[in-house]
Amino acid sequence: MSRSALLVCAAVALSAGCKRTPPPQPRYCDQDLSGVWVNASDPAYGYRLEDHGESVRGKFFTMRVSSCQPDALQVVGETSYGVRDDCSRQKEEDGGAIAPRLTEYRWERPAGADGGARR
Repeated sequence: MSRSALLVCAAVALSAGCKRTPPPQPRYCDQDLSGVWVNASDPAYGYRLEDHGESVRGKFFTMRVSSCQPDALQVVGETSYGVRDDCSRQKEEDGGAIAPRLTEYRWERPAGADGGARR
């Protein structure tokens, strides 16, 4: 086998063995969720969210987004939990964590609110 044919075979073998970087996973929600949202059933309850790209945070609660549309979110969150006399979170008698009490809400952007820009 000639030297050039050997080099071509080696190049093909090496390129076949190289792993390609997988494409990046698409974001679950491709809009910026930062800003004010209101409860769809009672707009007196408003929420301010901070979108950090891989996580979304609200003030004084934890939540996950279960559905994302341009002007509406379906969220599941823990909105209350028991506390001890020292204001720390209550635990089970054996010291384990108490399962969270989750509630699902639909939030909407209030009229005239800016936000929701695509990333």
